[in-house]
Amino acid sequence: MGDASDVVGRWAADPIGKHEFRWHDQVSWTGWVSDGPRRSFDPIGSAPIAGASKRFKDRRHAVNRLLMGVVAVVLGVALSALTFASTSPVVIVVFGGPVIWGGIEAVLAFRYLATKAQPSTAPPAEPPPPVDYAAEVGVLDDLVRAGKISTETRDLAQIKLRRKYNVQAS
Repeated sequence: MGDASDVVGRWAADPIGKHEFRWHDQVSWTGWVSDGPRRSFDPIGSAPIAGASKRFKDRRHAVNRLLMGVVAVVLGVALSALTFASTSPVVIVVFGGPVIWGGIEAVLAFRYLATKAQPSTAPPAEPPPPVDYAAEVGVLDDLVRAGKISTETRDLAQIKLRRKYNVQAS
């Protein structure tokens, strides 16, 4: 793999919360994860992302809803056009309901599909380096900056990390 200085990226707390750490390659979150000493590959697309739309379960569900929306719009417009000449405006409004619902459903499904990147499920050739003392201290520092833990809590956790990795205090 080369020298440790060749490595671009870092281990950080998993934003999904499914694993302890996830590798960030300075561009995006990758599928490489670490739980304790064990590293594995779990594509970020295989877990729900915080803040992701709960309207659609997955890509297939969104495609089905998109098709249902399009069919509802087409049928609603066709039925409205057929009844336009011979019936009252009340009937046209009744057929307009599916047009509105289908249009909204199709737009939401299309937006979901357009913004959902489909990550690769195959891991890259080489995994990132294992989680080490510096990576775990970096996560603690990130938590302090985010206001999730105090500096005192970070200092106590850092003492435990020194013992875990057998690092002398500087």
